[in-house]
Amino acid sequence: MQLPKTVQETWNLQYLRRLYRKALLESFRAQNVECLITPVHVAPAILHGTSQRILALVSYTGLYNLVDFPAGVVPATLVRTEDKTEREGRDMWDQDICKNELNATGLPIGVQVVCPPFEEALCVDVMEAIASAKPFDHTPQPLQPMQ
Repeated sequence: MQLPKTVQETWNLQYLRRLYRKALLESFRAQNVECLITPVHVAPAILHGTSQRILALVSYTGLYNLVDFPAGVVPATLVRTEDKTEREGRDMWDQDICKNELNATGLPIGVQVVCPPFEEALCVDVMEAIASAKPFDHTPQPLQPMQ
C-alpha cells in the first residue's frame, strides 16, 4: 500500500467502505439481528508491553470501527488458573500469545457488543446488563511481571 493516497484513491476507498457497511447492515436486517455479542480478541486482555505484534492481528474490533457501527467492550469474566493451557506457539504471533497466557490468571476476558447504526442506546444497555451481572469480583488483582 502506497501512502499518501490521491484524492481519487481516497474517494474510491471510502466508496468501498460504504458498500461494505451497507452489505453488513442488510445482513443484520435480513437475519433480524438487533445486537451481536462477540469475542474481543483471541486471548484475554494482553499484558502491558505485549501488544506490538499481537493486537493488530487478532483483535475482532477493527471491522466494526471500519463500518462505524456502535460497539463497545465490557469485561465478562476473568481468566482462572484452570483456563490456562500448556502449549507451544506455532508462529511468532502465537508464541507471543502463549507468552501472554503464562501470566494471564486474573486478567479480564471481555466481550464486544455491536449494534446497527443509530442504536447506541441499545449497545450501552446491553453492555450495562453484562457489566451488572457481576460474574466476578471487579477488584483488580496485582499483575505478575512478564518473564
